[in-house]
Amino acid sequence: RFIFIVIAFLAMATSAHALTPREQLNQMVQQLQKTPGDNALREKIIKLARTMKPALAIPEEAERRMARGVSAMKTAKAISDYKDAAREFELATLAAPWYADAYYNLGIAQNKSEDYSKAAGSLKLYLLAAPGARDAKEARTLMYELEFKQEKADKDKARTAADAEKKKERVRVFDHFRGTYNGWSCVVNRDHTRGCSESERNGRNWI
Repeated sequence: RFIFIVIAFLAMATSAHALTPREQLNQMVQQLQKTPGDNALREKIIKLARTMKPALAIPEEAERRMARGVSAMKTAKAISDYKDAAREFELATLAAPWYADAYYNLGIAQNKSEDYSKAAGSLKLYLLAAPGARDAKEARTLMYELEFKQEKADKDKARTAADAEKKKERVRVFDHFRGTYNGWSCVVNRDHTRGCSESERNGRNWI
């Protein structure tokens, strides 16, 4: 009987200290602000926020950052300007991680700044936060397009790196002949030679 009383007391104490959904959400938001790259945590916050009745209000700081981001987008002329706008929208999502419009605007700004992977991720979060949005289909289509753009950009980057490596190897091969000549003919490449000038014959670097 004594054991039963102790167990009942512990259960009551645990229940008294259990966090409400809003308290859980506040804790998760504070954690996200320390680790803003944790998208798994963002998704948990969004899913929890969608269960709240009444719906969560948007903090003033999030509204402020949204307004600043929109202003930056309106005057943007270069990629760096769009990156500035994206930074404002990112801060809006940190102030209110359930704020669907902030994720949409963030995705658009990241697309304009050619950060296609992050843009697709932001639109994914937008669709999670507002699955019934009128433009959900368009947002999903854009997300797929951004995924393709990122894949193409990665391939182009890999191709450029491979070409640079080949060029570097060619230079390394021809460095063996740099400043040298074969009799009275200077080496142009492995298949062609030409006459040497006096300075070349004296060892000048001619490549």
